[in-house]
Amino acid sequence: MAMLLLVLGPGLMSAQSNDVDHKKNKRVEKQSGVVYELVDENPEYPGGLPALQAFLMENLKYPAKAQKKGIEGRVLVTFVVAKDGSIVEIKPINKVHSLLKKEAVRVVKLMPNWVPGKKDGKVVRVRFTLPITFKLPKDELKY
Repeated sequence: MAMLLLVLGPGLMSAQSNDVDHKKNKRVEKQSGVVYELVDENPEYPGGLPALQAFLMENLKYPAKAQKKGIEGRVLVTFVVAKDGSIVEIKPINKVHSLLKKEAVRVVKLMPNWVPGKKDGKVVRVRFTLPITFKLPKDELKY
């Protein structure tokens, strides 16, 4: 039976690092407001990285067709954490099998509201990228 190996770690998920010069902050104008890529306080899943990992392990399902075909890959899902913490504008941004993309987007849509990011002391919309790795376990080693 195939299992999902979830690979997340420090530095793998990001809005952007706080130590970058904020004068170079990229902003994307959207109909619903500015979306920041660099902020003073990054958005955070409630409970932090351990809680996010637990949520993904509980809710992410390795697509059966992908398992049967031995399809693996890392999906980079980008989304915006809105001022109220809701997750909007969800989309995969890299080339990987569509079965994996579909599942990664599905599970991101299930996430509860996050703690929103802040810029200059104000709550703002922040673009965030979350990598989700689908990896099948290797066969047991034979000695």
